[in-house]
Amino acid sequence: MPRAVEWVLALVLGVLLAPVIILVALAVLVVEGRPIFYLSKRMKTPNISFGLIKFRTMSVSQAEVGVTGGDKAHRISAFGGFLRQNRLDEIPQLWNILRGDMGFVGSRPQSPRYVKMHKNAYTQLLMHRPGLTGLGTLMCVRREGRILAKCRTPLQTEQMYERYCLQPRNRADILYAANRTIMVTAPLLPR
Repeated sequence: MPRAVEWVLALVLGVLLAPVIILVALAVLVVEGRPIFYLSKRMKTPNISFGLIKFRTMSVSQAEVGVTGGDKAHRISAFGGFLRQNRLDEIPQLWNILRGDMGFVGSRPQSPRYVKMHKNAYTQLLMHRPGLTGLGTLMCVRREGRILAKCRTPLQTEQMYERYCLQPRNRADILYAANRTIMVTAPLLPR
């Protein structure tokens, strides 16, 4: 999708969703306290990072490393679980789309350590702007949730994510990147 179209679409959605954004921000503030937003360092090219913004859904921790699996489930608040289940925590990423950090459709932006560990895959994937959703995400998200929910330690979560989540997701995203057309992209947008 052309950058100008994404920018206009993100702006229109931001305006239309402004009441929801304000209500969710106030609810996070009242229920969870500060900070309202969670900022995560992600890569938009193999060498350029950006701050991916989401509504905060977990208790604040100093050691914010690795993917969220069963070992971190206790940190997800009831309200945060509601936001995640309804994907409301993702709405602030419209700001990332407006800034040009990412688009609507593409591989999900990844943390620097995974980009470094999987240099070959991310050299291919990050030739295109990462996205809010993508083929890999849509194909793997439920399966990933089931796999990672069983993990009880950070090491187990990392190993399972590496082996059973990241590689299949990357394969699907590379397939999408090789076949990027409006006919392939359009069905991914509403999801």
